[in-house]
Amino acid sequence: MNGDTLTLDSTKVFKPEPVLFEGNTLMIIFYDALKADGTALDQSVALVNTMRDSDIQIVGATATGPSELEAVAEKHGIYYRMGYLDQTVLKTVIRSHPGYMLLNDGVVIKKWHANDIPDRAELESLLP
Repeated sequence: MNGDTLTLDSTKVFKPEPVLFEGNTLMIIFYDALKADGTALDQSVALVNTMRDSDIQIVGATATGPSELEAVAEKHGIYYRMGYLDQTVLKTVIRSHPGYMLLNDGVVIKKWHANDIPDRAELESLLP
């Protein structure tokens, strides 16, 4: 597949996308955007805003459907790329809601709970 992965889009069709876990990635996981704490979502957006010129790409992951996610994203100013995954899978990855996971070339470096959100300096200090 030449470095592409298959992801399920909002129409339930698998389609190739660029590899999400190439390089440095901060994954922000909220399995149900409708049940996520609004303050925690606002804090995730504040962190992302500090990362605009960073080498760390931001990717969100949720099980929330597209129309519900669009309403939550508009309310909280979430503009980063989102992926849709099964809720059970997301809860297996991290129990915090939202939770944060830093990866380097697909390898997990560290995870954070929503009560202990990292800042840009901490994220960058952990990367090789």
